[in-house]
Amino acid sequence: MKTWQMHELGDPWDVLRLDEVDPLVAAPGMVVVAVEAADLNFADILQCQGSYQVQMPTPFTPGMSGGGTIIAVGDNVDLAIGQRVLGMASGTSGWFGEQAVLAAKDVTVIPDGVETRTAVAMHVTYGTSWFALHRRGNLQPGETARIGGCRWRWFVGGSDGKSAWLPRDRGCGRARQDAGMSRPGCRRCHRLSERRSV
Repeated sequence: MKTWQMHELGDPWDVLRLDEVDPLVAAPGMVVVAVEAADLNFADILQCQGSYQVQMPTPFTPGMSGGGTIIAVGDNVDLAIGQRVLGMASGTSGWFGEQAVLAAKDVTVIPDGVETRTAVAMHVTYGTSWFALHRRGNLQPGETARIGGCRWRWFVGGSDGKSAWLPRDRGCGRARQDAGMSRPGCRRCHRLSERRSV
């Protein structure tokens, strides 16, 4: 199978290379997934540079988070071949290849009706946005969050403006979008029931 690999630490745009490797095997408690979508986050770049808190031995395939269809299951796994799942890669076999390995206990089954790429786009960015607003920001009922850096096609928390919904899931005031957005972007935020878009 083909996979992108880091044989040395550094900027991935300089040292990442496409390799041909043996297909992955599902050890006990693990699943092998045919990759359909993978996201790219700041942590992936840090890991390639050796600056992330979890250090990977080289060579490794980067791509911490992604989704696809299970093609092999190890012993003691309650998942089935053919299920669509997403999750964090396990070990050195990340999502930037044709296959990835995941710990079965850590995967999330993607519901029918949800595209894999949509689920993957929300997996890390949505969770990070939620954590920032509710755990770090301690957003409370009646407060309003200001979501910065929003654009018509690229919103904080994913391309569908999901972070704009985050304050509402705890009864908090609705998010106010940042200045500098295009008119179509303001209209889109207003359709997401934001109190104010500027």
